[in-house]
Amino acid sequence: MVLPVVLLGGCSVVDEGPAALGRHDICQYSQDLNHPGYQSAQISYPCDHASKPFPAVTVLGGYTNVKEHMYWLSHHIVSHGYIVITITPTSVFGQPSIWETAQHAGIEKLLSENNNASSPIAGIVNPHALGVIGFSFGGSAAIKIASKLGDDLQVAIGISPHIGNPEDREFPTMTASTLLVSGNRDATASPAMVTGIYNGLPEPTNRLFALLNTPAHTSDTESNRNKYQTLITSWLKTYLDGDDCYSSYLYGTKHLQNEKNHWFSNYLSSRHIP
Repeated sequence: MVLPVVLLGGCSVVDEGPAALGRHDICQYSQDLNHPGYQSAQISYPCDHASKPFPAVTVLGGYTNVKEHMYWLSHHIVSHGYIVITITPTSVFGQPSIWETAQHAGIEKLLSENNNASSPIAGIVNPHALGVIGFSFGGSAAIKIASKLGDDLQVAIGISPHIGNPEDREFPTMTASTLLVSGNRDATASPAMVTGIYNGLPEPTNRLFALLNTPAHTSDTESNRNKYQTLITSWLKTYLDGDDCYSSYLYGTKHLQNEKNHWFSNYLSSRHIP
């Protein structure tokens, strides 16, 4: 479905906001995506390549999650002009390191498919605009792998990221612009835990922690998807595309409106504008 667009001072923003579907139809494939770092994957991408190359991101769920659990987010992101690889890790009951391996494998596969002449996404991935996104263990893996890969990744997004050991919540080498989103009644990725992750990010990094007034860990993304879609899409547009039109949903009047509508119980941010 194609939605109307409002043009404001050179900005092109979907009229209903970033929580609405974007202008791109979605194409996808799952054949020939084997990698030892994950069990299965699907790559989704805009069917119309006119505005190529596209930024590209991974999307990875948490404990017990298979890739199908995250399609609601992946397909939304693609509709706004991104290529997304959605991943099932090698085990959905394993240790956190399995999710980190899967995140790294997803980035590798995006780049290899970009260089594969027979791939549907050959030549349309922007290798200089890459990000990692995950929920729970997938979210903590996104933060960890972004810290390790440094300038190879531009964005990291953790949805209710779980890192149990406080000593593992320090990321002094992080350079990726990092968004953390969690719920104030989440007992698994508690507010204190995610605040610790936020505080463990270095000061020069663009970072934001939105603590939403949402239900528990396993259900928060189901009942409040518009909030997650607003924040995640706006973060990608701002820091992966360099499109400041969406920053209003993070820092400006649109954010203040959502704040008045009681979206947040806490909101921490540190933004560095070149």
